[in-house]
Amino acid sequence: MKILLIILSCCILQPAFAFTHFCPRTFKYVAIGDSIESVGKDCGEPDTVSTGQEDIIDTIRVREWFYHFVSARIISPQKERPSLFFVLYENKVIEIRKLGHIVESTSTCGRGSLVKIGSTEMEVLDACGVSTFRGWSDREIVIGQKEVSRWTYINTALGQSTVLEFDDGILSRIK
Repeated sequence: MKILLIILSCCILQPAFAFTHFCPRTFKYVAIGDSIESVGKDCGEPDTVSTGQEDIIDTIRVREWFYHFVSARIISPQKERPSLFFVLYENKVIEIRKLGHIVESTSTCGRGSLVKIGSTEMEVLDACGVSTFRGWSDREIVIGQKEVSRWTYINTALGQSTVLEFDDGILSRIK
């Protein structure tokens, strides 16, 4: 009876201590940062396992330069030329949008110079002049991939399940 009370109290209190997990099969604890091997040893075989690759996302601060060109024509009133949008990171062009579509390069600025992905800030200024508008924004980029494993343990006595998530073989989340 005492053992059942201990198990129940550990399982009920477990969400308050989300950095540890009580393994009811083996009466041991595992914690965030433990290796996948030690969790397997301390908790036993999980009821289900899923593994796969996930992107590692980072947020970077980028500059945005917007160009809106207008040209005068004798036959027709002022007619708009395509708008350009450059995204720069670490003084290099990482994205070009022309009329809302991503392009690899453009010579729309009218000065005869080609601006392409990888062009420097100075090359954009030489080709297009000073932008109509400049701003900053945050962008999420993929900086790599990691191996993610999810182990599910089902506690049939309580009707609960716990999911242990591992990033590259290290326990990172307990749900």
